[in-house]
Amino acid sequence: MPNDSDLRQILALAGWRRLLVVRLASQGADGVFQAGLAWLVLLSPERQQSPAAVAGAAALILLPFSLIGPVTGVFLDRWSRRQVLVGGQLLRIVLVLLLILLGESAGLVAVYALAISMLAVNRFLLAAFSAALPHVVPRRLLLSANAVTPTAGTAAVVAGLMAGSLVLGPFAGGSSLVLLTACVLLAVAAMLALRFGACDLGPDLGSGAASGAGSAEASWGQDLREVARDLLRVLRHLRTHAAAGRALVLITAHRFCFGLWSVQALMLALHAGGAGRDLPAVAVVLGCSAAGYVSAAVVTPLARARFTDRAWITSVLLVSGVTSAGLTPLAWLLADGGVAALALAGAVIGLAAQSIKICVDTAVQRHVDDAFLGRAFSLYDVGFNVSFVLAAVAAIGLVPLDGRTWVAPVIAALGFTGAAITYDRASRRHPVPGVRG
Repeated sequence: MPNDSDLRQILALAGWRRLLVVRLASQGADGVFQAGLAWLVLLSPERQQSPAAVAGAAALILLPFSLIGPVTGVFLDRWSRRQVLVGGQLLRIVLVLLLILLGESAGLVAVYALAISMLAVNRFLLAAFSAALPHVVPRRLLLSANAVTPTAGTAAVVAGLMAGSLVLGPFAGGSSLVLLTACVLLAVAAMLALRFGACDLGPDLGSGAASGAGSAEASWGQDLREVARDLLRVLRHLRTHAAAGRALVLITAHRFCFGLWSVQALMLALHAGGAGRDLPAVAVVLGCSAAGYVSAAVVTPLARARFTDRAWITSVLLVSGVTSAGLTPLAWLLADGGVAALALAGAVIGLAAQSIKICVDTAVQRHVDDAFLGRAFSLYDVGFNVSFVLAAVAAIGLVPLDGRTWVAPVIAALGFTGAAITYDRASRRHPVPGVRG
């Protein structure tokens, strides 16, 4: 958690409080929806649980938005972000209602189509939330705000997942009830977003950078034809803003290692009981990973008060490497404590992952001009998602059905360590004036 002074200042910001409650309602709905989705496409008795199944689900759900993400980033830098937050929730309500109308007879193709659409809009909204944050929080408080805001959103997703799972399990017709609950939360998020003025969350179209990206009077057809040039401008902007560009490369590399570890951890947990469907073990590992994510909100600001960005990010990457190689194999080497070892690894690697994300979010918000923020976060999302999918695809050849292999955790450990060394050297070689590390 941020120090008391920063936390009090953040809590005193009415704009931040309003944006936070919109995000909590929106991401709580995500969790409720994803509880049903995970059961429908991966964990139900009719589905095969394997690395290939995980890779297929990840690709179908994450790649569509990743491919169109840079285009939507152009829109985030032109459209009212308040209107995006309102319209996005309403569109998702329509998609969920369609799934309810299809009912239990919905085939896997229909479920995937609606899930892809739902989650694509979700990723667009998350990019809008990130781009809007500097409009409600002073730059000097962005690190603390990034420790609280996305982590609170993650907690809302976890709460939604837990609530949705409780309803889906014991109650007949639970899927319809879960989806209706998601609709209610989405409607609440839309109404809460209306408390902002249309221009309160940006973008700042009057800036010189915005004008360079395309004037407000230009037709949408012209804007779309300029997408490639816009993205080149963003890449050039990131190249000249070393801290932000370096952070995006780092999170992309980290996400691959994290994805490889995650697929193996899921396979190990599913087969912890020997039958291939040990859902309680999966719940324990996921719960501990979520606890690690949430605890990053406490640990990261405290650590950043004592260490530089470079030192802290390098440290958590190295700890992730040691944890991957040292604790993951204990999941099958220890007869009685395997799940506990895997859960501990999940907590440590989850804490490190969210801590890195907090630092990267802050670097992008601090060092990218507002006119480029929407596209920068869309590119961020592309790297974040595509890297995870590539890791899941790699796991098909590296991780057996029961998850018992030394190869994957060693590769992940080498990746974490390599990212730490590379980031440390790049940060030393190209320091940013006025930034600690």
